[in-house]
Amino acid sequence: MIIALTNRKTDVSAGINTAEGSGGESVMEKELIMVSSVTYAMQGKEILRQFGIKAEVERTPKTKQRSGCGYSLYVPYRTDEAEKILRERGIKVTGRAERGKRA
Repeated sequence: MIIALTNRKTDVSAGINTAEGSGGESVMEKELIMVSSVTYAMQGKEILRQFGIKAEVERTPKTKQRSGCGYSLYVPYRTDEAEKILRERGIKVTGRAERGKRA
């Protein structure tokens, strides 16, 4: 089933985008911080915990955006701040990806 996304809203504080599908259903998009190895993902999760930022290690969706090891950090809040912290601490961030989730 293919859903065309039309209206898009962003909850910046939560790092989650919402979009309305062509059938009116709501689709949540989780923004992921992609890293170059599973080791960096695990280290990054611990670093962010020390800053009071919750993070989960997840598989990066298989898309043309995917590079590196295929692991990312999902940071539901303070995503931009989290990425900056990771880069400053030597974690090799390869970019961002989104994973859609039905609401």
